[in-house]
Amino acid sequence: MPDHKKVFAAIEGIGAQIERIQPLIGAEISGLDLRSVPGDADKVAAIRSALLAYRVLFFRNQPMDRREHVAFARELGELDVHPLFQGEFPEVLPILSQRDAVLLEDDYLDEYLRSRPGAN
Repeated sequence: MPDHKKVFAAIEGIGAQIERIQPLIGAEISGLDLRSVPGDADKVAAIRSALLAYRVLFFRNQPMDRREHVAFARELGELDVHPLFQGEFPEVLPILSQRDAVLLEDDYLDEYLRSRPGAN
């Protein structure tokens, strides 16, 4: 069971706020520009503690480009690269919401054929 008071104190200690979304999973962190996280050990530790406690984190309205997104994500661990998608940023897999959008010819994005899906 996570120590919610410690997680909230860590997030508040980096000048941000956290709000739980559901009783068992999910929290939203606000008041934090994710572009400022790479290289800041206190921010990385606070976000990691919240991620471990709540499993899913939401950060709304982040003005990040893909390079900044990858830099932030790398602070939290090793990134997975989809075996079929190799774009300029292979760590970022676009999720298309248009009904007729095609990312790959066969659209096999779920990785179920990999021996360890989503793991390096």
